[in-house]
Amino acid sequence: MAGNRGNTIRGPAVLGLMMLMSATGRGKRVQTMETPAVRQGRAVSFEDVKPPVQPIFTAKLASQFPRAHPVDFRGALCPFVNEEQNSRLPWPLPRGAWRVRWRFPLTEGNNPGHILLLQAGNNVAATHHQYASLFDLEGHRVAALYPGVNGLFDTDHSLYWQATPPGSDLLIAYRMPGGELLGSLSVNDITVSRDFIGRRGLRMIMAGTSFQHRPDGGVVSQRAAIETRLIKDPPQADAETHLLEEEMSDREISIDSAQMIVAVHGDTVAFAVHGRLYFAGWDLRVRRALAGEFLPLAMSLDEEGRIYLVVASGNRIELWGIAQDGGRFLVVVLLSDADRFLRKIDVDYTHQSGSRQIQVILPEIFVWAPIIGYDHRVIVGVRVPGTQPGLWEQRLFAIGSSGGLSWEYSSSFAGAAVTADDRLLVSAGDKLLAFGETATPEVLHEFPGEIQQSAPILTGDGDLLVATGQFLYALTTHQ
Repeated sequence: MAGNRGNTIRGPAVLGLMMLMSATGRGKRVQTMETPAVRQGRAVSFEDVKPPVQPIFTAKLASQFPRAHPVDFRGALCPFVNEEQNSRLPWPLPRGAWRVRWRFPLTEGNNPGHILLLQAGNNVAATHHQYASLFDLEGHRVAALYPGVNGLFDTDHSLYWQATPPGSDLLIAYRMPGGELLGSLSVNDITVSRDFIGRRGLRMIMAGTSFQHRPDGGVVSQRAAIETRLIKDPPQADAETHLLEEEMSDREISIDSAQMIVAVHGDTVAFAVHGRLYFAGWDLRVRRALAGEFLPLAMSLDEEGRIYLVVASGNRIELWGIAQDGGRFLVVVLLSDADRFLRKIDVDYTHQSGSRQIQVILPEIFVWAPIIGYDHRVIVGVRVPGTQPGLWEQRLFAIGSSGGLSWEYSSSFAGAAVTADDRLLVSAGDKLLAFGETATPEVLHEFPGEIQQSAPILTGDGDLLVATGQFLYALTTHQ
């Protein structure tokens, strides 16, 4: 294995980040019950945005959508593979016995916690909130990166963007393929999560939620925001490693809501908050909105821009399928008695016009973005509190293309993706699984004594990449 040829991160902005990181932590987020007030633009105006709003209505499910086909694929560039967040991989799963081609230690000992594994060309990024590294597809570590919570391969500009953990205010850009530091972009709020990062041309979109700390040690979300920034072309930084932007290039939509879920299809940016689903362009000019009684938990889009939204609604956790015109063609009940996963509390809520006490909802459930197969089968993964305090239960729900629940599977899992031949790959504890049409999986590989911490990635060479708490693995069927 090659040694580390990593970079030393310098500059006042990053030194400030390191000081902030030592003093802050991350807690739970909550969702307000209010209908959000949308505000737009630091550099534009703070007037309320009032797009056309129509209710979500019941529509008939088509007998079957045409099969989707793989599109131009540059890699698993962001969480859930692509900006539609549908976890589609473009190649079929190779047949044969899987073996370890190479492995590389990620950290000393077994360091639990989710690892974001991304790949573009010959580069692989493994990002953890305490460490991060850049590798090549031959198993050599190319560079040590700063710890992060989100990332994006920007293949148009040969960059890797990394969002630093909550408590900092930076988005760091590294040059590919060597991982050299280009510079950092200062973002608005030092106590904000970076749940979505997107790039189109020179325009960067970031979305997340800010939060305030409570006396009991928890946190309460007080604002969701999505903003756009316009980077200089070609990307460049000043002497202090600050990335240069076009003047008056920024635009922000700030919503008095504690959660925002974002997915993108083509020129449309969709974002869901409590009771609303908004559609905007990459300039963040809101075109229209859909309204309904729901709390959004996860979202992804298919090849036609149809929305697959997991919601809490009417004391149930449901999967909704919604067309662009607002027609809801799919409703599948996943869990009943949803109130037991949604704890209501009274908090002092700080927003743009002052403070007041309101009731918020603390979702004690985590839902992965729905996986949409090329045959339009949908897989939803959820994690809910178990019957014993401190324990969690995880389930996979498979919904057939006709809209019915096909099967369920209970297991601990770190992530999943679907291949071009409709195989569902699941990182489940110490086993890498492949599902077909039933709940009986094939075990592709086992990792004795280790637990997988990332979703699997299938490369164009037919290798499977996956990270455990100790190693980054490349598996192959080649002899």
